[in-house]
Amino acid sequence: MIYIVAGGPVDYLPNLKQLAKTPQKAIWIGVDHGCMHITNAGIQMQHAIGDFDSVTKAELAVIQSNCVEMHTYNIEKNESDLELAIHLAMEKYDDEIILLGATGGRLDHQQANIFLLTRYPNKSIRIVDNQNELFVLLAGSYTLQKSSLPYISFIPISDTLQKVSLKGFKYNVKEQTFYRERSLGISNEICNEVGHISFSKGICLVVRSGDSSIH
Repeated sequence: MIYIVAGGPVDYLPNLKQLAKTPQKAIWIGVDHGCMHITNAGIQMQHAIGDFDSVTKAELAVIQSNCVEMHTYNIEKNESDLELAIHLAMEKYDDEIILLGATGGRLDHQQANIFLLTRYPNKSIRIVDNQNELFVLLAGSYTLQKSSLPYISFIPISDTLQKVSLKGFKYNVKEQTFYRERSLGISNEICNEVGHISFSKGICLVVRSGDSSIH
């Protein structure tokens, strides 16, 4: 497991200390001010990456002392710090990537972070915050397990999702078209233990959500 922590508002973060207690060995990568989120949780980073324009000199010194490898970039660049961190993780490791601190705060950053998922549709990469989990599916058939997040939405990132079929959900459909500018796929629920989705064409953003924070 690879946790990449960006600099989003701390109120949107799941409990980092709790995540670090899991027996599964994890790699932690801090992104700019997200390095301070990791440091404040008492976790050592394998990598700290960014232009560090969001931290003070004192914070930068703390970050340097709490990471194994420091990767510093110029402020003027074509990629966001988070995109650079994803590239780093994919170059060095072959494991599931969880993006934390990627929601809340600046809406432009949040939207760009969500669209970053579509760049790596064949990789296991998700955005997680204290109330939501987001990932991308390409055309095909999938089985989704019921989880602690009861609500699930299927949102077209492409213009449409074609021949969408849902089975095992509160609202099932058969070979319908979902449109990006409409709300047909919003706020469904898996009825039993699993739900099945298939579609023939398009890119689907899956959002699993709860009414209260994840701890």
